[in-house]
Amino acid sequence: MQIYADDIGLSLSTALNCQCTSHRWPSGQRREGVSHKVHSILASVQDDAERFETVDHPPVDDVTGLWRWPSNLTKKHVGRRPDRPGTVQEKVERIQDLAVDEDVAVAVTRDALRRPADGGHCHPAGGHPRLLWGPNCSRDETQALMQLSGIAKTLASATPVAL
Repeated sequence: MQIYADDIGLSLSTALNCQCTSHRWPSGQRREGVSHKVHSILASVQDDAERFETVDHPPVDDVTGLWRWPSNLTKKHVGRRPDRPGTVQEKVERIQDLAVDEDVAVAVTRDALRRPADGGHCHPAGGHPRLLWGPNCSRDETQALMQLSGIAKTLASATPVAL
């Protein structure tokens, strides 16, 4: 397979992925207008009947408003993480993955809290750039900051906290 992949200019992993996708999607079951990438993602659905039924019922794309299978929605459908996080929770999870080191998490939190007060709902307490007054933040912002920095107990209090 490596020789074939080299001959057609693909990496071995790409050639193997194409082979697997083609095996999971016989030519009579493939859908015109649905990308190979989407067929590849849906190939992880184990039950053939469910897989072939699923491709015929795409969700509404939030961006275009059309019934289609963009790769991010397809990945969510099969339980995989999308390439581009869309919801606040997905963004927080992506940041948490990137900031596993506590020092990195604290630095990211400091940068987030130093944003201009007119740019959002979280306002530094007393004008101090390193203090956050929890009640001035929306619930989602407060929860995201607590999750991000790992200081949930401290930020849950109603007093300013120095970072």
